[in-house]
Amino acid sequence: MIKKSFLVLALIFLLMFFPSIIQAQTKSLFIPAYAFLKKKNEPIFGYEAGYIWLKETSPITQALVAQVQLPEGAIISKILIRYLDNGDSGLQLELYRRNMYNDKEQYLAQFSSLGSDPSWRMGEDSSITFPKVSNSGYCYYLHLGMYGRGLDYRFAGIKILYVEQQGGE
Repeated sequence: MIKKSFLVLALIFLLMFFPSIIQAQTKSLFIPAYAFLKKKNEPIFGYEAGYIWLKETSPITQALVAQVQLPEGAIISKILIRYLDNGDSGLQLELYRRNMYNDKEQYLAQFSSLGSDPSWRMGEDSSITFPKVSNSGYCYYLHLGMYGRGLDYRFAGIKILYVEQQGGE
């Protein structure tokens, strides 16, 4: 009995003074297509069965944006997009942060599609610049450009993978 008590106390000691020995778990934030808004007063997008598509039939450039809220101190490891690109121009997803004091934008991640495939796919970018989230000085958002026509381009949502730091730090 004394050995078990000693082991429990030793484990508590280790966890209190060395929390980094605990493996951090990757979490995810899903941002559905419905969370995206038109960036400007541009032609209407179609919303159907959980995805967005362009209603325009002539080649156009459209942009959508969505706010991103992650925990303070989180470390972003990857962005993923579920999309269909059967056109010749493509989709482009970008993650930005904007400084709330001087209004400067900083690029964090990007994914560009290659086109010419009528099936749904997953795209990703794990080369994140400025991966640590700082909500005290920045706001975060996604920008999705759709360059083409109609049902050639669709997307269903974005997933951001991150690791939440112990104590928010």
